Amino acid sequence: MIVRRGRGHSDAQGADYSLHTEIGDLRAWIDHLEQPVHLVGWSHGGTISLENAAQDARWISGYLRPCASSVR
Repeated sequence: MIVRRGRGHSDAQGADYSLHTEIGDLRAWIDHLEQPVHLVGWSHGGTISLENAAQDARWISGYLRPCASSVR
């Protein structure tokens, strides 16, 4: 499970919490695993997961979106 930057037990990482930055964090984590993953996104994490899957699905084996805002 990923803990988003500056949330949970993670430390604040500067001021850049943009969608682009958080997608980059997710993509770096997935690339590090080097194996297919099944994404489950909740709330804003759902938006991050959905946008990541739309941009680069090479390591995505499945996606579950129980709750996410619309992607614009």
